[in-house]
Amino acid sequence: MKKVFLYMLLAAGAFSVQSCLHDNEDVFDTPAAQRIEEVVAADKALLESATNGWKFEYYLGDDYVYGGLNYFVKFQDGKAYVSGENGGPGVVASSSYDVIADMGPVLTFNTYNEVFHYYAQPESNQVEGYQGDFEFVIMKTTNDSIYLQGKKWGNKMLMTRMADDFSADDYLEKTAQLVDAINFLDYKADVNGENVTLSLDTDFSWMYYTTKDGEEISMPYIYTPTGLKLREPIKVNGVSMQFFNFTYDADNQWITNNESNIKFTGVPIEGWHTYDSYVGTYDLAYARGTLRVKLVPTGDKTTYRLEGLSTKFSPIVTYSKKTGQPTMYAQKVGDGDGYQAWMAVWDTAQGYLSWGTSYGMILRPNEDVSVLTFRNNEQWPGYVISGFLMWRMAADGSASLGNMNAATYNTWWINGSPQFARPTTMTRVSE
Repeated sequence: MKKVFLYMLLAAGAFSVQSCLHDNEDVFDTPAAQRIEEVVAADKALLESATNGWKFEYYLGDDYVYGGLNYFVKFQDGKAYVSGENGGPGVVASSSYDVIADMGPVLTFNTYNEVFHYYAQPESNQVEGYQGDFEFVIMKTTNDSIYLQGKKWGNKMLMTRMADDFSADDYLEKTAQLVDAINFLDYKADVNGENVTLSLDTDFSWMYYTTKDGEEISMPYIYTPTGLKLREPIKVNGVSMQFFNFTYDADNQWITNNESNIKFTGVPIEGWHTYDSYVGTYDLAYARGTLRVKLVPTGDKTTYRLEGLSTKFSPIVTYSKKTGQPTMYAQKVGDGDGYQAWMAVWDTAQGYLSWGTSYGMILRPNEDVSVLTFRNNEQWPGYVISGFLMWRMAADGSASLGNMNAATYNTWWINGSPQFARPTTMTRVSE
């Protein structure tokens, strides 16, 4: 699907910018401005004609780098009602939308929608967020499909009309259950006499395949209630594959390619453990002694609260399904009087700190997840993260205001100190 459809818009009932600008009175009976207005009106009518809305296969990031997810959008009377995987079943956010004449007809979500704009929001160390588009050039339409291209990041996407009896909440609930149940990231099969491994990056929804010649083939995907769909088909040792179903039994997990019926069996990864296996009570050892703490699920299957570190706040620990291990990153933990309170990462040997939210310490498990060992996640070049330090940032997060050594800020301290230096292990305690 890599063809650009700009010059097919006339046949589809839409007109490109070029056709609008290069008017030819011998060919068209109406002015260019009137024609594009008619196309915009037709596209808006098409969007609102779906009484149960549209399924939106949405992709993130420059060259699809952050993978894909499902949105469900109902357009009605100039409003867009959006649910999606990031909100979950039962969560619908509304905002305005419009179809405007720009690079041809453009669908724009032109007021803030807390579900749809989530991935376009800037973060402290990612000024472009996850590079999510909220304006889309309408490339081609049929009665049941709308082909889009993100205006800023250029990703090709598809909306399909939902049947009147389709339930977005049911789809999202079943999809979430499937994602939670995936316990392997590598899957092996014999394909045309070759031992093939398909690898999943479940953090960013990509599938990888390395050919026998060492070439890496990759493709982003979206989840379905039964498996996953690649954005485009890939050739695996000569076999075209795009749709996969996950299947489970008491001992195994596998994915079956729908087109070829080839079964890929899951391969355990050393050191990989499920989200639920980390939940529990631990004794946390660090430079100032031992604290009794708990890893408590937040309900999203990707994060925990670390309770017991402070009476003021409970920092978030993030679980990676790709690695099967949790990490505690630098993070904002609350707001004070005119400032933000942060746990900054700290190189205790060199005396440097950072609030970059991709820097942190991995909680690496032993075989039975009874002991978690703190390790630098090696994302801060030139530094070894060996602790955290309580720090103040400006209220808008734009500048550093200094440490929290003064007693004025002691409500933010950890066990009587702004320093959380050299954590070593968390040892599970029977409850």
